[in-house]
Amino acid sequence: MSLNEGDLYLMTHFTVVPNTGLNRVTKHRFKLLFQYKTSVVSMVSPKIPHSGLCFTSIDEIDQMTKDHHFFIDFVGIITGVRKERDVASYGKLIKVVVLEVFSDG
Repeated sequence: MSLNEGDLYLMTHFTVVPNTGLNRVTKHRFKLLFQYKTSVVSMVSPKIPHSGLCFTSIDEIDQMTKDHHFFIDFVGIITGVRKERDVASYGKLIKVVVLEVFSDG
């Protein structure tokens, strides 16, 4: 199987790790670490499979209080990336990159 830039693939069972060391094939700060059971399958449609996932709408998340502690994993398609900028958060400056995403559902 060959991978083509611009094509869509469904990947499972892999890890994202810092791209460090002497053997760096890209300048990106992260790389994908494939495992024995890693699967890469070519997709025709950008429909994201729901198997094993529990979804909550953005509206439901917006209605939760600020004191509610939870982690959010977002599933969608990145449609744009804005320029990195500094933002004040809890008295510190942090770097922020805004991603524009499309989510079906």
